[in-house]
Amino acid sequence: MAAMSNHEHHHHEDECCAHEASPTEITLNASAAGNLQTTLQVAGVDCAEEVSLIQRALKPLGGVREVRVNMMSGKAIIAHDETITPEVLIKVIGDAGLKAIREGEKAGDEAQQRQKQRLASVGISGAFTFFGLLMHWTHFAPELVALGC
Repeated sequence: MAAMSNHEHHHHEDECCAHEASPTEITLNASAAGNLQTTLQVAGVDCAEEVSLIQRALKPLGGVREVRVNMMSGKAIIAHDETITPEVLIKVIGDAGLKAIREGEKAGDEAQQRQKQRLASVGISGAFTFFGLLMHWTHFAPELVALGC
């Protein structure tokens, strides 16, 4: 029976870590106050590997009480005391090789800019399609102009 449970545990380790969607919470420094909470959006957190990387990076910070990471949303919720600022958390996670920004903060990276441009161009082309159809239906403009839109 004992051999079977060892085998089952080994099988679990072989599974793809992307299936672990539940938030992972760990207390790093039980003595820290943890009266402040910072939520960071961390890019590329889709595996238990990155979660433990965040935890290892923040553990040396004595003011960090606990870290809860949600792999589905890529959010790290960090309970800490007044000695720790969000900038310190972002720097330490950055030094570990992961890009973190405060939740709700605008990322200055190209990916978000591209996404905004894409949304804008989709919106503009949707508006032109709508006006083109409107003109076609109402015969407001010559057929050629409606088709152009």
